[in-house]
Amino acid sequence: MRDWAKRLAPGFRFAPSGLRLLRGIATFELAWDISAAAAEQPNRQIVEIFESEIPDFSKYKLAKPYVRWTRSCCE
Repeated sequence: MRDWAKRLAPGFRFAPSGLRLLRGIATFELAWDISAAAAEQPNRQIVEIFESEIPDFSKYKLAKPYVRWTRSCCE
């Protein structure tokens, strides 16, 4: 999270539906399945789980299909 975002929303966390959305996009668009690790560690941040489970994880790679999804869902 960028410095300005931390100041605007300290302690911000996605709602459970947002986390499911990100996991779904990661699973179906990128073939990154972290469902087992996320179920075992429900209080751990999703980015930390991605970083530990996916060797080539990057927030940018996750953001690209998310942005495509937001464009297509809202038309």
